[in-house]
Amino acid sequence: MATSGVETLSPTKQFLLTYLMPEKCYDRFFVDINFMHVPCLKIVLSKFAGVWILLGVVLAQIPQVWTVWKAGNAEGLSLTSLLLQLYVLTEPVVYCMANNFPVSAWSERVFTLLQTLSLVFLLLRYRGDTAKGLLVVGAYCGAVLLLASSLTPPSILSGMQSSVIGAVVASKETGQSLSTLSHALASCLCCLLLAQIWYYRYRTFSVKEKEE
Repeated sequence: MATSGVETLSPTKQFLLTYLMPEKCYDRFFVDINFMHVPCLKIVLSKFAGVWILLGVVLAQIPQVWTVWKAGNAEGLSLTSLLLQLYVLTEPVVYCMANNFPVSAWSERVFTLLQTLSLVFLLLRYRGDTAKGLLVVGAYCGAVLLLASSLTPPSILSGMQSSVIGAVVASKETGQSLSTLSHALASCLCCLLLAQIWYYRYRTFSVKEKEE
C-alpha cells in the first residue's frame, strides 16, 4: 500500500510538541531515551511552569463558583467587591479588543472574567433577584461590546486604565477593619516607595545638571 510520506502524529506526541517541547527534545527523551539532557530539561520545565501558571490564572475562581453553586447561597461574598473585580478584569480585555490585539494576548483573561461574572449572577440569584442578575449580565455584555467598538473615544479607555489601581484596592475592602487597614497600609507604602523613586530620580538629575 502506498503511503503519503507524511508522518501522522499521535495525540500524545502532538500535545507534547505543541505545548511542552520542540521535536529535537522529543527525540532526545523518547527516541534516544535520554531523560537527563539538561538543555531540553530546562525547556520542558520552563514551558511546564508557564502552562501551570496559565492554568492557575484561567481556573482561579472555578472552585469558588462551584462551592457557591453547590451550596445554593453566596453568603460572605460582596457584590460591590465582585463588581469592582469585574471592572478591573474588563479593562485590559476591552483595551486589547479595541486596539485589535491578537486573541492570544488577552484570551486567558476572558475565562477569569466569565468566572467573576458568574459569581455576580449567582450572588444576585441566591438573594432572590434572578431577573436583576440576568439584567446585569446582559447590560455588562452590551457595555463590553460598546467599549470595544470604534464608537468609544480613546480617552475613555485611558481613563479606565488610570482608575484600575484604585478599583483593585477598593475591591479588597471587605468591611472588616483589620483587612481594610492592611490593604490601606499596603497602598500607602506603595505610594511612599513611588514618591522616593521620583524624589531620588529628580535629585540625581539636578546634581548632574549642576556638575555640567
